[in-house]
Amino acid sequence: MLETLSPQEAMTLFRNGGAFFVDVRTEKEFLKRAIPGCPLVPLDKLEREGGLDSRFSGKPVVFFCRSGSRTQNKAELLERSASGKAYQLGGGILAWEQAGFPVWSIRELLPCFAQEPAFISGVLA
Repeated sequence: MLETLSPQEAMTLFRNGGAFFVDVRTEKEFLKRAIPGCPLVPLDKLEREGGLDSRFSGKPVVFFCRSGSRTQNKAELLERSASGKAYQLGGGILAWEQAGFPVWSIRELLPCFAQEPAFISGVLA
């Protein structure tokens, strides 16, 4: 079973020697809100490919989804997917954001389109 880390514990782990954060949500969710610098590796891809690739070896991995439910439900798969120690981010990206840690959204990345909701919804459809 994956050990659950609070956002503060996950940030401490990252700052003290590092850890990889891996977003397991869908691409659509990722485009709406993401933790800067965290790669997207959707759960269905992990299931198809059987695990993370070699770029994620050598450090612990902190998996997260929106609220923590998917990572908890797929804990066994996620634990097998990592080559070393694996954790889940308790409360997911929602808890991360609530704790005051950085997130970005497509509106921030594409400020010239922020006035165009039709464009944004077309991208995310």
